[in-house]
Amino acid sequence: MRNTRRYGGYIVHMGWCSSLSGCPARLSTADLQKDMQVGQTMQIGPYSLLLQGFDSKPEKNYTAQRMLVEVLRDKKPIMMLYPEKRHFSTNEQNGTMVAIYSTLKEDLYVVYAGDSPDTQLPVLHAYLNPLVKWIWLGGAVVVFGTLVAMLPNRRAVLVLAGAPQPATQPLTHGLTPSVTMRDGHD
Repeated sequence: MRNTRRYGGYIVHMGWCSSLSGCPARLSTADLQKDMQVGQTMQIGPYSLLLQGFDSKPEKNYTAQRMLVEVLRDKKPIMMLYPEKRHFSTNEQNGTMVAIYSTLKEDLYVVYAGDSPDTQLPVLHAYLNPLVKWIWLGGAVVVFGTLVAMLPNRRAVLVLAGAPQPATQPLTHGLTPSVTMRDGHD
């Protein structure tokens, strides 16, 4: 707690380094789009995306058409993703919900892009973005370092604690002055 500005600055610099380490990795993103039938797979990076099926899910204010996509790595199942297209009947608008598989190393985004006008098959769009979490983690470290730098420096408190208290002399009217005058000061 003695040099909070210095250590807060160190922490902020570590956060910037973390964020900046994720930025060059953004240049090596993978992006793949494919018309798929049930049972087909799509390979993106180390992942295989297997289309298990489709379903329709009516909700309170929208109806969702969603894909059931199994994510495999080295032929071992990791998880199921459910990207969907939503149709809001009250205002006749559509929306897309992205399914995300996120690790510290990379993020996999899977999007149901609708049906292909040529083949009438559903279109699966996948993105593989490395080191996304490092950018966010670096931002959180920068905020933490800023808070540490804003803490009061304890050194000033310790210096003042050891200072002798000046003796006060009562004024002629019996009042004690709030400021002590020293020689050479007016």
